[in-house]
Amino acid sequence: EYSIVMIASGEDTPGLNFIAPYAATSIGEYFMEKGKDVLVIYDDLTHHARSYRELSLLLRRPPAREAYPGDIFYIHSRLLERATHLKKEKGGGSLTALPIIETSSHNPSLTINRITIC
Repeated sequence: EYSIVMIASGEDTPGLNFIAPYAATSIGEYFMEKGKDVLVIYDDLTHHARSYRELSLLLRRPPAREAYPGDIFYIHSRLLERATHLKKEKGGGSLTALPIIETSSHNPSLTINRITIC
């Protein structure tokens, strides 16, 4: 009754995996604008970055660090900056974003820049 689950699994296409967080956030924004408090959990943005990397390489965009496109940090920051709390005049709802990323237990520095999404 109070939960919506948006799923894009590893078996789905990279395009669907790339779009899923945006679709989930748009659904959350709809309820936020209706005055509800929304929690969006992105599990996980590492897979989102990999999907974007795959799409970018197919489009022959130049890779940057670890073959990820240079704008992946911008893309994740724009997604997370959609989290907000509205004034009462605008509906009074809120959207909280909780990003989860995959790390390597033996060397956490191997993942993409985590500071940009924290």
